[in-house]
Amino acid sequence: MSKLLSDIRPVLDHTSCEQVQLLGKWVWGGTGEAVAPTPLLITLAKNGGILLAAYLPDGPDELGGMVGFVFGFPAYERDIDGQTVAKHCSHQLAVLPKFRRKGLGLQLKLAQRDAVLAQGMTDRITWTFDPLQRANAIFNLESLGVTSQTYIKNAYGDLDDDLNIGLTTDRLQVDWNLTSPRVLRAIAKQSQDNLSHENLYIVSAPETDRDCNVHIPTDEKYVILAVPLPNKTDARATSEQSNLCLWRQFLGSALTSAFDTGYTLSGCQELPNMGHHYILIANPKT
Repeated sequence: MSKLLSDIRPVLDHTSCEQVQLLGKWVWGGTGEAVAPTPLLITLAKNGGILLAAYLPDGPDELGGMVGFVFGFPAYERDIDGQTVAKHCSHQLAVLPKFRRKGLGLQLKLAQRDAVLAQGMTDRITWTFDPLQRANAIFNLESLGVTSQTYIKNAYGDLDDDLNIGLTTDRLQVDWNLTSPRVLRAIAKQSQDNLSHENLYIVSAPETDRDCNVHIPTDEKYVILAVPLPNKTDARATSEQSNLCLWRQFLGSALTSAFDTGYTLSGCQELPNMGHHYILIANPKT
């Protein structure tokens, strides 16, 4: 896999915002409603939001060479003590299919990290992703070093884009603690702690609806949980709809139960002869 070095710069003008919208429509399909309208993009970008685009010499002429973008804005939430804490909410990351698997998504996220830290308001970014999407899970958890303790059911309601049509929009919210040792190891391409199969509990993959009410053991000997992911995630294939709905129910039950039991999602790894699994640990090192 060859790496490409793109020119990443802020998007602030009307024309570039329209190109962001067009790129989003090419990536997600549907009616194009997934990307915010130009006036909102410009307003947010000029008032603390961060909208960055990646450009390559062989990028599409219609987009002025733009091949990807990342978009987010300042936000806040309440901590466990009810105090208001600042964060950056990353809303979207998109790379044109032709230019994927070449490191551009990582470049955009690292540029976003630099921009957020330069603002000096927070060192934490949150966003959501579809737990059915294995490639996104590996990128977020392994390449960026995010963690998660939040499962949101049907976060965005019904969407008509190619990835979501026919499915509820369940999402995992992730935390990217930009200066934590875990994140610094990840972006330096250093491996996290090796997965030990001692004290590991592997959840069985679902076969019927009866398997979607997942019981997570509370025995203290199980320090690590492994929750399987599906091999196929093409929502556009009618033949896959029922299977994906089954997996949606299963992951919702398993991950919610694990979070309620005190586990934190920290990895997505392939177990020998068993496929990819979400890895959750109790009291993780950050």
